[in-house]
Amino acid sequence: MSSTKTLPARPLLRRSPLLPGESLPSLVARLAIQNGYSSLSILERLFQANYPVRRECLLQEDELVHLTILTGLPPKDLLMASDIYFAQETFPLSYPGESSASFINRIHPTRAAWYCPECLAEAAYHRLIWRPVSSAACLKHICQLVNSCPQCQRPVSIYDVVRLRCCHCCADLRMPILSL
Repeated sequence: MSSTKTLPARPLLRRSPLLPGESLPSLVARLAIQNGYSSLSILERLFQANYPVRRECLLQEDELVHLTILTGLPPKDLLMASDIYFAQETFPLSYPGESSASFINRIHPTRAAWYCPECLAEAAYHRLIWRPVSSAACLKHICQLVNSCPQCQRPVSIYDVVRLRCCHCCADLRMPILSL
């Protein structure tokens, strides 16, 4: 039995609307930064989420309730920013013979996020359209998405994308990756 005490959710001091096409992990990262949290894990604990590491689901009802209280955003808006909503609109949650849990394998991990440097130059947030593994190009800028730092070539997280900086070498992620 867990001895962890659950605190009641309270609204964050600094809140922000979802940006056009923003992914839910991006919103959480932006809120962590705006509220001065040193890491995403603090904010994730506030809304009691294991998002997106829990493989059997993408967003639980209790997490949605806590996130709604913290952000002041309507549950429908939060669901529309989640992987589950995007997946339902884009492709079925499961194929014949596939468990719904394996759906997560068709979404890029938040710790190895894909992004368009040109989109980041316009606005610092991660887009939901970049989440599916099948996404390889930015349709707006007609360029390939990248998933690593332009300087050290290490994978970047959605948190890094929102900060516009690689957590390893502090390179600006808006720089194009030079080919060899």
